[in-house]
Amino acid sequence: MHPRSLFVLLAALGACADQPESASPFAVDQAAVPMSTLGLSVTSPVALGDDIRFTVTGATPGDHIAVAVSNGIFVPNLGACYPFLGGNCLDMTAGSTGYMVVGQGTANASGTFTVQRRVPLAVLPGRYAAQAQRIGAGNDGNESSAVYFDLIEGCTADAFEPNDRRATASPMPAMATGLGLCPGDEDYYEILVPAGGTLEVVTTHAGADGDLDMTLVDDQGDPLDIAQTANDTETLLWYNSGADRTVFARVYAFDDPQGDGIPYDLESTLLVPGPCVDDAFEDDDTPATARTAGVGTYSGTSCSGDYDTFAIALNAGELLTASLSSPAGLGDTDVVIVNAAGTQISNGPDDLVSYTATANETVYARVLLTSDDSSGGGNTYDVTFATLQNAQCPDDVFESGNGNDSRSTAVPTASFPPGTYSNLGACVGDEDWYEVPLTAGQVLSVSLNFSHADSDVDVRIYRGTQTQSVAVAESSSDNEVLDYTATQTATYYIRVYVYGGSVDGPPITGGALYELVYDVN
Repeated sequence: MHPRSLFVLLAALGACADQPESASPFAVDQAAVPMSTLGLSVTSPVALGDDIRFTVTGATPGDHIAVAVSNGIFVPNLGACYPFLGGNCLDMTAGSTGYMVVGQGTANASGTFTVQRRVPLAVLPGRYAAQAQRIGAGNDGNESSAVYFDLIEGCTADAFEPNDRRATASPMPAMATGLGLCPGDEDYYEILVPAGGTLEVVTTHAGADGDLDMTLVDDQGDPLDIAQTANDTETLLWYNSGADRTVFARVYAFDDPQGDGIPYDLESTLLVPGPCVDDAFEDDDTPATARTAGVGTYSGTSCSGDYDTFAIALNAGELLTASLSSPAGLGDTDVVIVNAAGTQISNGPDDLVSYTATANETVYARVLLTSDDSSGGGNTYDVTFATLQNAQCPDDVFESGNGNDSRSTAVPTASFPPGTYSNLGACVGDEDWYEVPLTAGQVLSVSLNFSHADSDVDVRIYRGTQTQSVAVAESSSDNEVLDYTATQTATYYIRVYVYGGSVDGPPITGGALYELVYDVN
């Protein structure tokens, strides 16, 4: 906040010649007093900190014109003034005394002379007088009428000014209150965001004061993020996926209805990637260094670019399921089953995968961090392994030929129009996949009708070749219902499976009969 000092307009105080008490000043609301043929107009009212324009007309081309300002009244020849209500007569030109010149110059070919000056924020608001004079030999040229105009308080600059451009940007504060965005003003704040860092900038203001917006730009002024809403809070959020980079938050007014600026507060948060701390089981990145595991739950920490691998011995025909859980918001972890060469042999990666052994063999469950959050600290997880021996399942109508046990052998669209399909079998180690094309915005509705006493049957939806499911229904009761709205035009897949190698079902089939009903709207 800039303090209001005694009356200072663009220069130092000048001399004021005292006048006899018999000479009375004009009243504050006195209109312009006719004095000569020169005309003078002043933009009014003018907010402190804004430009003020003085226009003189009626001069002879080539005349030298001076314009003066006072918060008193004028006497001929601009030589003295009466202080008005304790005010001062001001020296507007460095080195001058005794009169109050704002600016001087030569009238143009139209007999016009214009002066435009910036009114400092330190000036006291109030009513002022201006006068113009043709300065000739003996300083006795024509004078204009005394014209009164008002200076209003307007906007108060904050402590970070001047920061109106990238070149004069202020360092980004972590928290700053009582900031002010003046009319026609912009505020720039700069900060270095390291590689992998995430910057969040939040401004808050009162909606009654106007509409404040923000953009985040690089050192060339190109936008990186934009916050343009009609809300009282604006938020910029940017993740630096490249090298260290200096960026600038630009704060500006979209609308300032009162014309007196917008007060606001600013808060910034810079999240810098931290190290991911390995768990006690490292180094277990490869099948050769894998941890030995069996049926049960195992815990660990998953870091970017680092695998956690578990070795599980299976008998021929034995089904292995691996289900993974991890805290939300710290990054996405998945699990996949590979052979000794590191080749994937399960569906996924996902948080639930399975594999049926074709011989007595050792396979490897690999936990991986597919995406980290901005902290870079990785994520913890629990992975649960379950097995079922000699899983068998009678074929249903869609199991002929190569079956429909995977995405690549899914029941094609031509054989699977929307409708009801009964007497289908979901079994341990034998999944059912169905192909459904969707247009963005269409809703896929899927219902599975079955008895949970037979087995725990669940359903997921996948888009294209993506390994992550886009929707899932996994309850522990009869039947499953799933509605999904397509976000993209693509081929989608319905996957029906028995959860986790459930042993709830019959000991031979390890599964359940189900009815599948689906529709597209």
